[in-house]
Amino acid sequence: MKSKNHTLHILFLLCISIFCLFSCFFLPIDAASNINTSTDGSTTENLDGTITINNITYRQRPDGYYDVIACDKDTPYDEEGHTFETYSLCFEKNDITKAFPGEVEEHPCNYVASIADEVFRDTTFFSIYLYGGIEIGSHAFENTTVTGFYTWEEDTPLGVFVGSDNTSIGDYAFYGATFTNEVRITASSIGDYAFANTNLTNVTLPDQLVSLGTMAFPNVESLTITIPNTITNITDFHLESYTNITFYVSNTNPAYTQLEELGLKTEVSTAAPQTPSNSTQSPPSTQSPSTTTAAPMPETTTLSPTTTTTSATTQTAAQTTNVPQSSKSKLITCKNAVYKITGTSTVSFLRPTKKNVTNLTIPAQIKVKGKTYKVTRIADKACFKYTKLKQVTLGKNITKVGNSAFAQCRALRTITFGANVKTLGKRVLYKDTKLKKIKFKSKKLKSIGKGTFFQIPKSVNIEVPTSKVSHYIKLINKAK
Repeated sequence: MKSKNHTLHILFLLCISIFCLFSCFFLPIDAASNINTSTDGSTTENLDGTITINNITYRQRPDGYYDVIACDKDTPYDEEGHTFETYSLCFEKNDITKAFPGEVEEHPCNYVASIADEVFRDTTFFSIYLYGGIEIGSHAFENTTVTGFYTWEEDTPLGVFVGSDNTSIGDYAFYGATFTNEVRITASSIGDYAFANTNLTNVTLPDQLVSLGTMAFPNVESLTITIPNTITNITDFHLESYTNITFYVSNTNPAYTQLEELGLKTEVSTAAPQTPSNSTQSPPSTQSPSTTTAAPMPETTTLSPTTTTTSATTQTAAQTTNVPQSSKSKLITCKNAVYKITGTSTVSFLRPTKKNVTNLTIPAQIKVKGKTYKVTRIADKACFKYTKLKQVTLGKNITKVGNSAFAQCRALRTITFGANVKTLGKRVLYKDTKLKKIKFKSKKLKSIGKGTFFQIPKSVNIEVPTSKVSHYIKLINKAK
């Protein structure tokens, strides 16, 4: 009997061992996706198909190029214990058709097509070098600090280089970044607030710039923007918000007239902008353990850093003005607010002229030089991050409120939407953490965009028309 029990015990242990062995071999890929296999110390091949080199994770695309999708900023990036503070970040998008066999897989940093959103947010680098038509995601380098510089042939301090005619820089890409040394940018597209809240003092717009987002640069008196003669039309560059800075442009350039029509500070440049004297067509040599061979550099934009910050002034919105406006301009400044003409008798509210407004009433209509315009829309990001704003009232003719119109207004307590509002865009009240009351007068509201109520207080009082309670409940729940 004893022998029989002993035999059963051995068989039981054998079954358990076989089960564990098969479990290891047939573990579902989802469960095993976080298991890494080191190939050469600093390089890791992940079971989800990505690779990690020096704590930066890449995913290869069908065309062979790589997307940078993640970064482990909390540990040293190599076996020698180097930190990101001593690291020169170098990514390029070289021609993949000219790569040697095995070159692409061995050096993915030389074949980068894009950098994902927020990957390097709140990181300190020695320097940053991004060459080729790389797509830089939103917030990718937000609050980044750059402490060092590349050494050029003339030993010019250069902290950041972003270069190539077809480079695109996403919204907030370098928002709040601190640059110790010079920044040079060549890009065809620069997104909303891409370099806002940084310490730059002068910007020369790239010759090939096609798209410039809202408030891409700091709106401070210490900043100057030079417009080259190659850029002759700035009507879609959202420059009307730069009320504090000075623009330099040739008076033979049509952009000069357009700036004057916007009522912005304009100085005549004595000559067409030239490539900065300290620039070079040769690639920089890096000061870090990780280096790459760069392709020749094109002419670039120069952005210089400073520590100057903007000061606040007071303002309110008003209904009428007698300030003369150019008949060619589509913008109207109406007593501390900027509007855009959208029809023969309609305008869209773009923004207040000053950022520290506390009580804002957007009127139902404005009157300019004897002509009356109905205010029917609120533009995207009209009051985005207006941190002093406490109370907002929208006029009865407003039918549409744009994306992020009142987002991240951390002091906002109450907001009243008028009787004819039909649509609210995305993130309209996003992260308004002090909201106490939201009042809807409209019985015509059809949609509320996603994220509008994200991170607002749960105790907020939402007042709606009695006959539309169930309708509003559905819209609000759908928008969460």
